[in-house]
Amino acid sequence: MTPSSGTFVVTAAGSGHGKTLFTLALCAALRARGLHVQPYKIGPDYIDARFYARVAGRPAYNVDVWLDGEAGVRAHVAATRGNADVALFEGMMGLYDGATDGTGSTADVARILGARVIAVIDCWTSSQTAAAVALGLRAYDPAIELAGVILNRVAGDDHERAVRAACVRANLPVLATVRYNAAYEAADRRLGLDVAAVERRAEAVGALARDIHANASLMALFVRGTAPRRAAAAAAEGADDVVVSRGAARRVSPTHTTTRSGSPILRRSRHCASRAPSPSHSRRCAIVRCPRARAACGSAAAIPNLSLPNWKQTPGCARRSRTPARAAYRHMRSAAA
Repeated sequence: MTPSSGTFVVTAAGSGHGKTLFTLALCAALRARGLHVQPYKIGPDYIDARFYARVAGRPAYNVDVWLDGEAGVRAHVAATRGNADVALFEGMMGLYDGATDGTGSTADVARILGARVIAVIDCWTSSQTAAAVALGLRAYDPAIELAGVILNRVAGDDHERAVRAACVRANLPVLATVRYNAAYEAADRRLGLDVAAVERRAEAVGALARDIHANASLMALFVRGTAPRRAAAAAAEGADDVVVSRGAARRVSPTHTTTRSGSPILRRSRHCASRAPSPSHSRRCAIVRCPRARAACGSAAAIPNLSLPNWKQTPGCARRSRTPARAAYRHMRSAAA
């Protein structure tokens, strides 16, 4: 697929290589540059999505080929990207880790969306071999466009020179180098259970974001090509939101209803991820974004923001929200008639 302007996937050779911390810091640095960044997390991990929403200042969304299929992923991203200059995806596990045939992997999502790939290479336990790992990520599937590599956890100047020289020999563009910092290691989120670790991560993200923000060549990779997208967004700014019928919405995506301007009206709540979608279940778990439909449900505060999940929320919320959701659904059907 032809690379999509402003769509990037950050990946690595495996879990624990630093891609989450780097992607969070990159998101913060791009926002500081004045760019609108829409973050996504590949796979069902909802904890990382909370961090991205905090950094980007807008909801973060999960993308899952296994749940939504290729058409559903495309429609979901088109409906949620909005006015973003950059769509930034964090991969899961290693670049090619997925089903036996590779379906659902980070590389699969990059292929579906035509995204450019940035590989975070952990250099802590290797030197020139780190370039060989990056070369393998690029050569395994030539259809994946590797925009460049991030050399993570580099020990010092000599270490950096050795790895960079190997990358030059392999014709691998090095976008940035992240030196080893004990504060970054202490920022491990520990599955979100350690509140102090959450604050340490916020401090680490801020420190790394300042370094990334000062990297002019890395920033230029994202700044290029944003002007046409901003012009197109400005031209469509005045479009009125129109609620579409559920039947039309399901032809677009099995999980999302969109307005004419592309903003989402309905989406499944996070506890739907473990079950197959059904019309009745989707209605019970609907989140209403249309102002008139919100009025039918009560105050806006009564509608949970599931991109920042309430950990006390349980599947029982489906029963609690059943009546207002049905009222909103009836409103939308009548509005679309």
